[in-house]
Amino acid sequence: MNSYTSDSYFHIGAQHVRSGLPCEDYALHGAAGEVSYIVVSDGCSSGGRTDVGARLLAHTTARAIERGAQDVAPTVDPWSIMLSSNLLLDEVEHSLALRPEDMFATLLVGVVQAHGDGYLRVYGDGIVAACYDNGVRVYSQVSWDDNMPFYPRYQGNLRDAFIVAHGGDLDRERVTQEVVRVSGEHVVRTKTRVTLREAMDGDEMSLRAPQLPGDAPRMVALFSDGLAQIEGVSWEQAVDEALAFRSTKGAFLKRRMIRQFKQYERDGVIAHDDVAGAVLIRNKDGGET
Repeated sequence: MNSYTSDSYFHIGAQHVRSGLPCEDYALHGAAGEVSYIVVSDGCSSGGRTDVGARLLAHTTARAIERGAQDVAPTVDPWSIMLSSNLLLDEVEHSLALRPEDMFATLLVGVVQAHGDGYLRVYGDGIVAACYDNGVRVYSQVSWDDNMPFYPRYQGNLRDAFIVAHGGDLDRERVTQEVVRVSGEHVVRTKTRVTLREAMDGDEMSLRAPQLPGDAPRMVALFSDGLAQIEGVSWEQAVDEALAFRSTKGAFLKRRMIRQFKQYERDGVIAHDDVAGAVLIRNKDGGET
């Protein structure tokens, strides 16, 4: 049985610092029963109080995972988690008198069970990563045409309006998934176009990819799309730098990303957008990493 160490971090971008706006990205991590999870949410700058919405979306998702993990027969599949999370959000929105636009935020979810099965799923845009014991690294970035990602809280008329804004055809390809697979010095980059229908259901990376036989990944990570908006730095390089831990004890991702952004500042590199990230690392022999 596997056990996991996790951490999360979020960083305010230069645009929001200059404008006096709050950080609209958020991340958290946790565990319940034999399930470990990471969650990232990115609030829409043109929405309402999406700094609040991103946090609520992340926390209700985490609570849904924890509830599902504690069932007699654990139910942590994507559909069950989204249904439970939406029910919790309905209550919270009503209690706090929030508006629909306050909840316009993307959602990235990573769930890993003790036996190694799990998933990384993107609702909207963002980056997922999986690193394996054989040294293979697989990074995937999901981006939407016209910078109009889907938000999980689009329901009813909002969902219909979103479809119309993308041309009204659910079978039209409106999303790009770019995958970078690194094995030693060998790098393979592929781009796939995804239909509106498929992308609205969430883009998922399998943790047990057929082309990568063996155990579960050694490490999985999620990042908001802000990590792909660092001036002069490719998105896969930014992921590499974020995952270059010296140690995996304590607040290891926080320490690493704080150093990363301090180095960017020293080099005159601007991180324009807010960034949030979360990581799960499989422990060795059930102990520490």
